[in-house]
Amino acid sequence: MAKIIVQSDAPGALVTHQERVCSGELESDHFSRQLIERVSRAVSDAEEAERDRVSKSARDRGDASTPSG
Repeated sequence: MAKIIVQSDAPGALVTHQERVCSGELESDHFSRQLIERVSRAVSDAEEAERDRVSKSARDRGDASTPSG
């Protein structure tokens, strides 16, 4: 059994999704579509967490500009 982990790319990274998956489960189109939806949502959440962390860091430093993403 394999494990899928999605986390933001930062020190102390936030894990937004963690799931064990068997290869046999991937044979089901329904399961595969739902897995992609869960992973997609987790990737979006991780990206948002990273943007928030960068924005907070910029504010804490007093930077006038924030990164665009």
